[in-house]
Amino acid sequence: MKKIMIVTLLSVFGFSHSGSAQDINYGAKVGLNIANVSGDGSGRTDMVNFHAGFITEFIFRRGLFGLQPELLFSRQGLKRGSSYRNNLDYISVPLMFKFFPAKVFSLDIGPQASFLINDTAQFVGDPDSKIDTGAENFDLGLNIGVGMDFKNNLFGHARYNLGVSKVYGDLNNSVLQFSMGYKF
Repeated sequence: MKKIMIVTLLSVFGFSHSGSAQDINYGAKVGLNIANVSGDGSGRTDMVNFHAGFITEFIFRRGLFGLQPELLFSRQGLKRGSSYRNNLDYISVPLMFKFFPAKVFSLDIGPQASFLINDTAQFVGDPDSKIDTGAENFDLGLNIGVGMDFKNNLFGHARYNLGVSKVYGDLNNSVLQFSMGYKF
């Protein structure tokens, strides 16, 4: 698993500056996750958490298209009522393909590889109730979203991530993300 993660990170962030790239931007972002799992079952509610990380943005073809690899920490998971929480912490590597219908606005779509680094489940108020959920160590997802550039190098993203691989049993991750960031 470590080899897969290293190869993925190197391939995503190992792009060299090519003659066809018009612009390369680096940045950092932080945001809100509204996470759950989808599949059979009931009683699960959305869990509000966060994500943070770094982006590299490549702009091509007269500013119409772009590619944006990212490296993120993302806390996801689910809860049942007010008594049970399951935090799933991931290192996520989205690779977003961007189309710019306007200079400051993008439509984004792309795959995401996520590597589970922590799985904590417990009953709220009982620190001794930690449970091993048996969550899968790798999650593959598909992202779709929009981006907006603002003044002073600020940007924002709204994105939906649908896990296409199973987290446990027949359940997939389902995450709505809102981000703000700064390009250096």
